[in-house]
Amino acid sequence: GGAAGTVSFSWRTVEDSAVAERDYAARGTVQESIGPGETSKTLLIPIVSDSIAESTELFDVVIEDPTGGATLGAITRITVIIVDDD
Repeated sequence: GGAAGTVSFSWRTVEDSAVAERDYAARGTVQESIGPGETSKTLLIPIVSDSIAESTELFDVVIEDPTGGATLGAITRITVIIVDDD
């Protein structure tokens, strides 16, 4: 509920129909920090561009292991949708 101190969390990607390194840049498990006054964090996951026509593909991002007094809410996993542009 507050933004007075520093907290951290880890996140990772999980393949679904999108394949790591072929469709998006896998990062392994990444540790992030949110400092005093911050209330959000942008996670950058590059999408691989190619000239192959593909259907819409999916992968998930999982957030886990909060520290510094932080707790996770009900949503700890989201689905990212890659729409083909070829």
